[in-house]
Amino acid sequence: MASLVDFREARHWIEGVNSGWFFVILAVLPILGFPISVLQVVAGVKFGFWAGMSVTAGAMMVHLLGAHWVGSGFLKGPVSRLLSRTRFRLPQVQGNEQSVLGFLVPLLPGSYTVKNYLMVLGGVSLRTLLCVCLPVYAARATSGIFLGDVTGHLTPWLIGLLVAGKIVAIVVTVWVIKRFRHRFVQSPTT
Repeated sequence: MASLVDFREARHWIEGVNSGWFFVILAVLPILGFPISVLQVVAGVKFGFWAGMSVTAGAMMVHLLGAHWVGSGFLKGPVSRLLSRTRFRLPQVQGNEQSVLGFLVPLLPGSYTVKNYLMVLGGVSLRTLLCVCLPVYAARATSGIFLGDVTGHLTPWLIGLLVAGKIVAIVVTVWVIKRFRHRFVQSPTT
């Protein structure tokens, strides 16, 4: 694979992309389901770490606003009608559980887009999306943006730092999920 891709040339091309157009791509594609992780690495290449974090956080705010607008608007009715023909229903998150759910869901593996729409369809407020989910998503984005930033000068130390960061993130995620899982798992009624 490495022989097919000239990474220096790819980095040079990414750095030459118009910043405004890149932000539009970063802000729109994940709403439509494109993997945000790929775009986070590219943002690191394009802008470096700190500017990449700022641009990505701004785009994530657009994603959450868009998911809230689509999910609480024209998507909710068709999804409800579709589910009414099955044994499933849209979950309704209680107000006191929104913050915990808004913290946990971004930590879970899976599609960023699907998680956002499911939270909105479940009734998670825009305030929770922006004040709780956004910082968690931004923290999770750091490794991809950092990877993009260092692609031009990757060293064994930086690779170790990335691996250690991912291990810490996984350990924290597992701990948080175990800590709060009891709030969302219903015990069977007999």
